[in-house]
Amino acid sequence: MLIRPNWRFIQSWMATHQQHSKIYLQCLSHRSQQMPRIQNILTNPQTRTPVTQQTRKLNTALYSSRLVTQPGRSKLDRPSCGPIQTYQLKTLCQQGGQVPSAVGFRTSSRHQALPPLLVLLFVKPIAKVTAIFSGRAFRNWWRALPHNKRQYFYAALRKHKYKILGVSLGLTGIGSAYYYSHLQMTPVTNRKRFIAFTDSQFKKIAATEYENMKSLHAEKCVHSSHPLYLTIARLVLRITQANNDIPEIRNRNWTIHIIDKDIKNAFVLPNGEIFVFAGILTAVTNEDQLGTILAHEIAHVVLNHAAEQVSLFQFVDVLLIVVLAALWAFLPNDGVAAVATWFKSKVVQLLLEMPYSRSLETEADEVGLVLAARSCMDVRECKAFWELMALRSNSGQDDDIDIEWLSTHPTHQNRADHLGSLLPGVLKLREECKCPPLPDIDPSAVVAKQRLLHLQEQEKRKKEPVIMSGIQITS
Repeated sequence: MLIRPNWRFIQSWMATHQQHSKIYLQCLSHRSQQMPRIQNILTNPQTRTPVTQQTRKLNTALYSSRLVTQPGRSKLDRPSCGPIQTYQLKTLCQQGGQVPSAVGFRTSSRHQALPPLLVLLFVKPIAKVTAIFSGRAFRNWWRALPHNKRQYFYAALRKHKYKILGVSLGLTGIGSAYYYSHLQMTPVTNRKRFIAFTDSQFKKIAATEYENMKSLHAEKCVHSSHPLYLTIARLVLRITQANNDIPEIRNRNWTIHIIDKDIKNAFVLPNGEIFVFAGILTAVTNEDQLGTILAHEIAHVVLNHAAEQVSLFQFVDVLLIVVLAALWAFLPNDGVAAVATWFKSKVVQLLLEMPYSRSLETEADEVGLVLAARSCMDVRECKAFWELMALRSNSGQDDDIDIEWLSTHPTHQNRADHLGSLLPGVLKLREECKCPPLPDIDPSAVVAKQRLLHLQEQEKRKKEPVIMSGIQITS
C-alpha cells in the first residue's frame, strides 16, 4: 500500500505558466571565457564584504509558495547552444510495497561498505575523557607526593628542560608539517584550506550518512511521479547543465529526495544526495527563489565545505586535548575544572567554529549566486528572499532569535546586503550567458513595499488606545 503524503499546499501549483519549462542555458559554449569571469567576481575586493555575517539555515519560512510545475514532463526543453550532456531521470529505491524515494541523474554504482575511517568519529570523545581522567589522576597523585619527592621532580625538569623543549618543538613541527601538507585550493574561489580526508574516504563517510538519512525518512519519501519532483528536477538539471564545465558538478551523481515533512529545510550531502523537505515550499514565493536555494546548497558540495569543516574542527580538537588535560591537572578541584572546561568549549565555539561556519556560508552564497546566474535564473530573487526572511524575523513571525554571533549562519539582513553587493557582477555575467531579459519589476522593491506596509501597521497599532477591562479601581 502506497503512503499518501499530505500535499494540500501543492494543489495550487499545477501548470499555471507553461513557458517555465523552457530553460535558457545558452552559456555552455562560452565556458572557457566565463570561468575567469566567475573568479574575478568572487575575488574582486570591491564586490566582497568581510565574512562576519551569519544566519540560520533554511528552517525559517515566509509566505505561501506558488511554484510552477508541469505534469508529465521528464526532460527539459532548451535552445540549441552547443554540446549538451544528456542526463537520464531514473527512479531509485523502489521496493516492494514502498514508495520510491528518489530521482537520480547520471546514475552509477554506489559504495555501501562501512568505512574504517568512521572510527575517527569516536576518537574525539574518548580522547577527551582520557584527558580529563589523566589530568585528574595527575592532580591527585601530585597532591599525595611528599615535599621531598616534589623537589626531586622539579630538579629533574630543570635538568632535562632542553630535551623537553626539543620534544615539544618536534611535536609542533610534526603538527605544522601535517597541516601544511594537507592544504588544498577550493574550486572556483581558489582559497587555501585544510583537508584531512581523501576524496574516497569522505565519499564513504557521506555514503554512510546518506543511508542513515534515507532510512530515517523512508516512510515520508514522495513518489517520483509526483509533480513536485518535476519542479525540483527541472531546477537541478538547470543548474547542473549550465555549470557542467565545473568538474565537481560534472563528475558527481545528483539524486533528489523529496520528504513530506513540514520542515523548512534543504541540504545536499557531499556525495550529491539532495534532500528537500516540503515545508521549505512555504518559505519561497517562486521557482527562482527555490532555485537559488538549491544553487547555494550545491555550492557547498562544489566547494567541499563538509570535509573542510570536519577536518579543521577535528584538528583543533586534537590540539585542545592538551589544554583540557592541563585544566584538570592544575586547577584546584573538579568543580572549577568542569566550569573551565565548559567555558573553553564555549570560547572555541563562539570565536572559532561559528565564525568559520559563517564564512563558509558566505562563500557558498557567492558561488551559489554565480551558479544561479549561469543557469539564467532571476538572481535578484535571492536577495529578495533573504529580505523577506529578515522582515518575517523583525515582525515576530519567526520564533528564533536572529543574532549573528550566536549562529552558524549570517543574519538574514546581512546576507541580503552582501548578496546585493554582488548583484551587479552576476547580472553582467547573466547577460554574457545570453539569458533572456529580466522583468522590469525588481523583487526587492516588492519586499520594500511590504516592509513599508508592516511599519505603517506598527505605527497604527501604537496610536490605538489601550483598553483594559475587568479592572475596578476604588479610592
